[in-house]
Amino acid sequence: MSETFQSFMGVVGIPTIGAIFFWGIGIFVRNLPLGVRILILVFAAVLSLPGLFALYLLAIFSSLGHT
Repeated sequence: MSETFQSFMGVVGIPTIGAIFFWGIGIFVRNLPLGVRILILVFAAVLSLPGLFALYLLAIFSSLGHT
């Protein structure tokens, strides 16, 4: 892997860890008000976007490497 791609994955990893943390809070903490839980889940979904984009790019680059 190139250094650029490794640094990109490192930058993406930080919001992905935060997204996992907030998904866990939104799903498993039951005594929060519904509005707060929805806000936490929306925030987690926004934090998940860079990780999903990185997986998409990884799939593209890996498929290009195998052709």
